[in-house]
Amino acid sequence: MKQLLMQLRKIIFCRQRKGMQENEQLLSENQQLLAENDQLLSDVTEAKKKIIRLQLVEENTQKECGKKS
Repeated sequence: MKQLLMQLRKIIFCRQRKGMQENEQLLSENQQLLAENDQLLSDVTEAKKKIIRLQLVEENTQKECGKKS
């Protein structure tokens, strides 16, 4: 009975350790995905700024051309 209890403890310990390793791996992957997400968000923000600038330039150009003609 005592030996069975010891084996059970070893199994539980092994599974806990394996679970912790899996959690660490998932955490690492999650951190990498968050970093990629931050970069993509930054890229989208910059792209939006450029689009707004281009729209303003286009509006100003149309206004200037309208005044000249």
